[in-house]
Amino acid sequence: ADPVPFGRPVGATAAVVVGAHGLPAEPGTVGELLLGGPALADGYLGRPELTARRFVEDRFTGVGGRLWRTGDRVLLRTDGALEFAGRADDHVTVHGLPADLHTIESALAAHPAVAEAVVTAHTDAEGEQRLVGHVVAEDADAPSPAVPLETALRTHLHRHLPDGLVPSSLVVHRVLPLDAEGRVDRAALPAPGPVADVVAGPPPGTPVQEIVRDLFAEVLGLPRRLIDADCDFFRVGGHSLAAVRLLDRVRETLGTGPVGPDALHAAP
Repeated sequence: ADPVPFGRPVGATAAVVVGAHGLPAEPGTVGELLLGGPALADGYLGRPELTARRFVEDRFTGVGGRLWRTGDRVLLRTDGALEFAGRADDHVTVHGLPADLHTIESALAAHPAVAEAVVTAHTDAEGEQRLVGHVVAEDADAPSPAVPLETALRTHLHRHLPDGLVPSSLVVHRVLPLDAEGRVDRAALPAPGPVADVVAGPPPGTPVQEIVRDLFAEVLGLPRRLIDADCDFFRVGGHSLAAVRLLDRVRETLGTGPVGPDALHAAP
């Protein structure tokens, strides 16, 4: 079926569609919808930082005042009508790949052990975006499964998504935080924490394990003391593109044949 437009602004309501560079979008293109007019609120009660981010100076209508960034992506049709095209915060770039967070959330939620799923993007110390998957288990009080939920979810995601779009961190919650409107409060979800400054597992026991430990540390930018023999590459900050770099370094250093990413996902 053809998409159904949700119309045009009425009365004194101002509606501006802004493109990627903060300029008015051309007809036939998609941008973020900004709204203004006499009915516009003063801001978010008790949340000055959020108000500052979402209420911006009106540089477009000539009326002055402020416009509210709705976070909705809309298609500005050539006839002036608007079509909903998703949420602006659902579209990010990760490792050079465009990522639709809703698509990744849908893949997570499709696993039978997951009741709810939300994916967020955070900027790490190197300035790269990292995806974090937040899930609520279908039965949080069930006995621990033979295969840890995180491992099962990673295997599931690698079957349904490109490697670069699999979250580098997965966090299991009993409940997800909600905002005043009853929607998941993404801002309240925790960012990926730093790697613990403690080695919990055994140290490398062979020369090959020591070399692999050194390569883990090199690729991830971690002190060698934080890498033990049982270290899981993905749980200490690894992601799919870093995995490719690691496997290249393993092949160069140890003289092994080609090793595919599947090997690392199977035994991280």
